[in-house]
Amino acid sequence: ATVRSAAAQCLGNAGKAAKDAIPVLLEALKDEQVKDSAIDALGKIGCQPKVVIPALIELLAEEREEAYYHHSLPQALASFKKKAMPYLAEASKSDNATVRLGVVETYGEMYPKSEEVIDAYVKALDDPDGKVRARAASQLADLHGKAKVAEARLIELLEDPVSGVRFNAARALGEIRTKDPKAIEILVRSLDEEDWTHRTCIVSALSTIGKLATVPLTEALKSENHNKRDGAWRALWSFQFSDSEKAMQGLINTHESDNEEVRMWVAATLVGHEPKSSAAVPALTTALKHNEARIRGKAAELLGNLGDKAKAAVARMIELLADEDA
Repeated sequence: ATVRSAAAQCLGNAGKAAKDAIPVLLEALKDEQVKDSAIDALGKIGCQPKVVIPALIELLAEEREEAYYHHSLPQALASFKKKAMPYLAEASKSDNATVRLGVVETYGEMYPKSEEVIDAYVKALDDPDGKVRARAASQLADLHGKAKVAEARLIELLEDPVSGVRFNAARALGEIRTKDPKAIEILVRSLDEEDWTHRTCIVSALSTIGKLATVPLTEALKSENHNKRDGAWRALWSFQFSDSEKAMQGLINTHESDNEEVRMWVAATLVGHEPKSSAAVPALTTALKHNEARIRGKAAELLGNLGDKAKAAVARMIELLADEDA
């Protein structure tokens, strides 16, 4: 099998010069031991599309675990470019979700992305299978601004029952820097997701969206849900507030919260952003008197990062230094 695989690879590397080997390579698709090499070779040779493409499309129905296979088959189909499009369009109508998923993955290997491919992604967002919807949303996210054409549908998918769909829809909306209030509201609300990966993706999306999300994120810092508070803080930490006075004041006000974690997160956020970092000083100075040592310690650390901006807290710092119980 090793020798036959090597022979198939050699034929593939020969390109069109090995077109006479296509019948043998098609036959090799039936042999599990050399199938992957035959797929790769047929794609590289790139001849006889009317025979080769249908044979490769047929393989999309097979469910296999090997990562290389899942990469090589879509790549081989994509190598035929426009010639493969009619076959892929027909395959996208299959009752088999595995085939439809393979079609979307094949589009992902085609460069540059044509309008036809983008339209196919948008249609796939309505697929009854969650894996297909998730993959289509992921591919759109990779297109950055071009995903704008699907914004309305992507917003709807933020509430999809399948977590992978929500994850990728959030990523796509972040990439296009959505300004839609509903999308921002759902993203902030979704910060209480249990799935860490999904939550991180939402934080990234909100971070990319930027100042339009500052007010709802500030409100989220008051949540009783730890995940939501943590996500809101991380999103706020990642972008500047210099042109959002309302949001900044909201952060300062939120520092008066009874929740210890909220106080520290808000303080850290304020300290991390110029030119507003000095706004954290009053709240941090108050925190130096907190009855918990960890809160006092964190406040002192953050004030230390402010340098001479923290001069109003010097007197309290001296008291703490002299206090053996501090």
